[in-house]
Amino acid sequence: ALDSLDVTADLINAGAISMGAGPLTFTANDVVLGGPAGSIVGTGIVTLQPLTAATTIGLGDAAAGTFTLTTAELGTLAGGFSQIVIGRADGTGGINILASTFRDPVLLRSPSGGTINVDGALTGTTDASFTFRGLTTLSANVVTAGATITFEDDVQVDAAVVVDSTQANAVPTGANIDFQGTVDATAAMGAESLIVNAGNM
Repeated sequence: ALDSLDVTADLINAGAISMGAGPLTFTANDVVLGGPAGSIVGTGIVTLQPLTAATTIGLGDAAAGTFTLTTAELGTLAGGFSQIVIGRADGTGGINILASTFRDPVLLRSPSGGTINVDGALTGTTDASFTFRGLTTLSANVVTAGATITFEDDVQVDAAVVVDSTQANAVPTGANIDFQGTVDATAAMGAESLIVNAGNM
């Protein structure tokens, strides 16, 4: 297994990778994860980020963005990583999320002006938590199976949305759901609503 792997290129095309506990970092205009499901293995931090701060990111099939990861590509990440980081620390391009599932803790970051748009259900299984670093617009549900959900910046609600750390009460104890900024609707008179279920800790 590799101790660490840090690749920067215009386009990264990767297959199966066996990592130890060290970091795996891909920095590119776009990345193609072409191996079978669960073929990227390790226990450290995975960072998937664009070359430039303004590059847009799309997660899930048909998500808008230049730096895109399909459902199948996300599925190449085997469970067991300590964290999956998507986006740059200085990101301004924003992230568009359609239906996506993760098995490990996730940090989504576009903190310097870009909006994180959750337009499809974002689901965490096993120990997958979600941290949103950047203005976030919720148009679909965010659900984990007893792991934390943290919004570090303001949140705009654009639909009838559920934020749930109990996986629809399958894990009744849930986990903390933390809104660190302002929560508001995108329109004054609309169908926006927010249900928060953090369980019965």
